Amino acid sequence: MSASHPFAAFRREPADFRDHVTEHELVPGELGEGLTNHEDWFVWRSGHEVRIYDRICDHNGGRLIFNNNRISCPMHGWSLDPASGRYLNVDCAKTPVLATRVEDPQAPLRFELRKPSRQLKGFTRSIPVEVEFLNHACLLFRAPGICFATDPWLLGPAFCNGWWLSLPSPVDALDRINACDFLFISHNHPDHLHRETLEQVRRDMPILTPAFSSGSTERYLRDLGFADIRTEGFDTRLVDDVNEVAISILKSGDFRDDSGLLLEIGGFSALLAVDANFIDFHRFPEAVTLYASSFASGASGFPLCFDNYSDEEKQGIVTRNRNVARYSNTQILSRLRPQAFLPYAGFFSEAAPRDDYIRTNNRKNSVASYTGPCSDHGVVLLDVTRRNRFLFTGNKLAEQGQLGVAVMPPSDVDAYLLAAAADYSDLSPDEVETYFMESDFRRALNLCIRLTDDAFETGDEAYYCRFGPDGPEQAKTLDRRGFEALLEQLDTYLSIRIRRAEFIRVIRLGLPWEDLSIGFQCRVKRQPNVYHSDFWYHFSNVYVNDRVRRQSLNCDACLRLQHEFVV
Repeated sequence: MSASHPFAAFRREPADFRDHVTEHELVPGELGEGLTNHEDWFVWRSGHEVRIYDRICDHNGGRLIFNNNRISCPMHGWSLDPASGRYLNVDCAKTPVLATRVEDPQAPLRFELRKPSRQLKGFTRSIPVEVEFLNHACLLFRAPGICFATDPWLLGPAFCNGWWLSLPSPVDALDRINACDFLFISHNHPDHLHRETLEQVRRDMPILTPAFSSGSTERYLRDLGFADIRTEGFDTRLVDDVNEVAISILKSGDFRDDSGLLLEIGGFSALLAVDANFIDFHRFPEAVTLYASSFASGASGFPLCFDNYSDEEKQGIVTRNRNVARYSNTQILSRLRPQAFLPYAGFFSEAAPRDDYIRTNNRKNSVASYTGPCSDHGVVLLDVTRRNRFLFTGNKLAEQGQLGVAVMPPSDVDAYLLAAAADYSDLSPDEVETYFMESDFRRALNLCIRLTDDAFETGDEAYYCRFGPDGPEQAKTLDRRGFEALLEQLDTYLSIRIRRAEFIRVIRLGLPWEDLSIGFQCRVKRQPNVYHSDFWYHFSNVYVNDRVRRQSLNCDACLRLQHEFVV
């Protein structure tokens, strides 16, 4: 690559897809009213209106099935109302393959189902590629002409002191990161865009990140003082013809701001799914050399932090989620047939004593859980808990080894918790009310917040926020008695009990609210029990970072906010 800039040698071109198209035909008059099932699609007919849907669940690419007069996905329980096209337990809709009004019910209705696959660039040189595991989701790729790392979380906690690294980082990991040509940051979750780690990275480091419509990742990086940021879309690729390198950013197949990476270096190719659901809508190449993905499950506050479920129901969901993670990766291994599978992005623990309940009940897969699936499909399982350096020559795994360097000491959990309690202790009702009233969240919702101690019990501070289709309508302060009385009066609500210091941290720094839920820092109750996807997306990707501070300049905390972001 050019010595002037790591991206100078790259050109952008459209990604190459090949469609597998199947043509289908049906006669509307032969359909009954309501739902009709087929192996690859289902049809909803209401009089002259006909809607045809594929059977792909919009969450994680599972298969929608018909059972007991309902359409649902067995992977995570998403249920679909075919009459409206909306999911019943998640606030989003499914787009039909075809929606039309039929005037002649005996006239055949023709439609196509397309299954696109992303094509590799077709490089052929046998180039040595070294892959080093530094920690969690941080991989370092090194080959002639390119050296970059992904998603560095190397020290300290993430998700508001809820996640702690379960493996040690090499003592020279930061030196290795700072020697890279560039970094790839997949999304704004703190186990991937980790502030404390990135504060140790040189500010002239070029960074590649997705061009999310919200700008969630780019804006966060600029807040941290990085200026050399290149954003790329999801249906293009960067190509360096001289060094035979191609890079494609892959979108998650759900509503979240999440992504992975397709890397090609000569005959070597790697698909990094990170922890994205339904990565690239499963538009996979026919084969890759290396497949890397999250593996553990348990990376969510659901269901353990949700009060709508009994302990027995929670354990059932935890088991199901763990099995689904293993099943999903097994299915992808069967389809991709890679040389090697590298489980990563799952090496965290709930180390704080206050999270004993989560640590005890949040059972996860291990790397060894994939021994059988890899053996069944002729795939080499790369266990980074034993070896952390892998050398590929072209599309073949040539060597596995251990870096053999000293490691960083573990983080002092108590010190971090004490610091958070001291740094985020003072809070005025005006600051909270201003935060919510300036959020511009435009969806009908009753949000009820109560601030608590670490056990989610004591605490008298509470807030009620009413949102409507035109934006925030009311934000007011309550005490605990008023909070509990309000929940009795409301027909619908999203109620969240939050550890006080972590709540202050989130609203003051403009952090994503998913830091609270994924980090086990809250307890949630929903009436009705429906996932409020619009709320979590807005307060995790849109109303974050610079937008919070810009909107909050009139509140009493503005000087404190400005001080917090001096880097």
